[in-house]
Amino acid sequence: MGRQGTSIGYSLNVFPDESLDELQHTLRHRAPHIRREAYHDREFPVELRFSQRMVEALRAQPAAVAELRDTLRDEGLRLVALNAFVPVSFHQPNLKERVYLPAWHESDKRLRYTCDCADLLAALAPPEVKEPTLSVPAGALKRDFADAPGVQEQTAAALRRCAQHCAELERRTGRRVTVGIEPEPGLVCEHTTEVIEFFAKFRPALDGETGNGRYLGVNFDICHQLVEFEDLAQSVASLQAAGIQIAKIHISNCIEIEKPLIAPELLEALRRRYAESKFLHQTCGVNAADQPVYFSLDLPPVLTPNGLRAMAHAGVEKLRIHYHMPLLPGGAMPTTLADVETFVRRFAKAQPKVPLVIETYTWLELTAGAGTPDLVPGIADEIRHVSGWL
Repeated sequence: MGRQGTSIGYSLNVFPDESLDELQHTLRHRAPHIRREAYHDREFPVELRFSQRMVEALRAQPAAVAELRDTLRDEGLRLVALNAFVPVSFHQPNLKERVYLPAWHESDKRLRYTCDCADLLAALAPPEVKEPTLSVPAGALKRDFADAPGVQEQTAAALRRCAQHCAELERRTGRRVTVGIEPEPGLVCEHTTEVIEFFAKFRPALDGETGNGRYLGVNFDICHQLVEFEDLAQSVASLQAAGIQIAKIHISNCIEIEKPLIAPELLEALRRRYAESKFLHQTCGVNAADQPVYFSLDLPPVLTPNGLRAMAHAGVEKLRIHYHMPLLPGGAMPTTLADVETFVRRFAKAQPKVPLVIETYTWLELTAGAGTPDLVPGIADEIRHVSGWL
């Protein structure tokens, strides 16, 4: 696990840190415990998430940047990526659609936050991480903005300015930061084909080395594309054939229910355990011919009488739910773990330099009711299990 490309990292957005003090606590206490359990004397590759509150504090206090860099180094934590998807409080109650705010097209807030994150990533990543990455949402909600005039153009213009900022950042610091747009079910760019169409239509017409082929790519979240019932290997091949770089892979796992309409015990388990969640749980269904025929932006409507009737009318034979389930065998719900393993094994062999980062941010929900849960054992088990695939 010594090489950057074949190390399994972990996204620390699993911990509800919104301030620098909270983040420092995680880096000094929780993360070292995970490192000892899963990596022993090796470095622990991590992806951090900076809230807007953290970004503002770090910009105002250069000494805090140095302190954070020292903590990462001293605790054997190798920063490979930043999650710049969610500047608002990620673990707030009823987060839902607020996860996509601020939207690219509504103001410059998202652009400024992303550029600030790029600056911080360049300052904090260690020298051996040659091309650190940060991930951002691939546009706005399709439900609300798919037909609104100018949304895609404004999003593309903001991303072009991100690319220009990263080009200037490399000229100033020698560090190249790649911004990976992250498709997600329900966004205007959710399917891989839509991402390719977006790049083909809006690829910034910048000169030479400032083109977005160098600074813009895709953060490929396995769970998201499995919820869409995509062939993962084909999706990646299509992106690369279109000249779109894979900046990072989020290793993640979704719920999968075969023949949901005759699986009342699993639907009841969904209702009891997973439906009332702060996160959106986009749900897709396919028919017997594996054709997508059903979509809901969240899980609760799926489990209503109307939702069940709609699935029956559409002939749904298989259901997948955007819930980042632990990457471990067994468990209370069936998942796509076998598909995730097959893809990761092949991808890691073919693309050893692309960072692989586990993103299971749902541990707190999954352990709710257990007092003050210790997340470390489960996270360490995940890392050991996935590392075994390599």
